[in-house]
Amino acid sequence: MYNVVILDEVNGAVNAGLLPISELTNLMDMKSNDLELVLTGRSAHPDILNRADKIHKNEIQQPAIAVIRIPHISNFTDFDPLG
Repeated sequence: MYNVVILDEVNGAVNAGLLPISELTNLMDMKSNDLELVLTGRSAHPDILNRADKIHKNEIQQPAIAVIRIPHISNFTDFDPLG
């Protein structure tokens, strides 16, 4: 099992309407405490920022990375991000 999962530019996918914010927040709610979920991209949704344990802010850009530690997801088949 992985300790870190990076969803590169996922914030952009949410902003473009390619991924509903509810799918991403559901994933965040389901993940295990021992997994670090790293979300990257500009203009993170307020729901993401409110749930983040850490937020990295680039001096020029808006918040770019949120690290989430929230309970349970056992593997990638436990959710359907496009379904």
